[in-house]
Amino acid sequence: MGASFFTTISHGNTIGEAFDEAVRRAQYDHGHSGYTGTIAEKPGYYEFTFESLDRALEVHRLYNEWSDEMTEAERRDAVGAELWDRITEVCEQKWDPCAAIKIDDNTWVFFGYASC
Repeated sequence: MGASFFTTISHGNTIGEAFDEAVRRAQYDHGHSGYTGTIAEKPGYYEFTFESLDRALEVHRLYNEWSDEMTEAERRDAVGAELWDRITEVCEQKWDPCAAIKIDDNTWVFFGYASC
């Protein structure tokens, strides 16, 4: 089986509640049988923290932007090698936790690869 990249925004009083809600929503929308390519396949999350929301959104955008405008090496340099490598380690493993970034007090974005 393969893997599919997903990004999901979810709300909750805690990151755990937001993750659980995102999983429930994905299971409702895509079924409970597995291999959906969604957050429903993820066993958990790894939260990345940033000095500002702007920086968090910039890192998310650079990680998700697979265009001809920037090479992966250029995106890695823009994000920072250590952080890029850690996000890649978390996100590119379809059976491991997804990445999570806090957007505001009750909102998180979850992203990564999931089995499909």
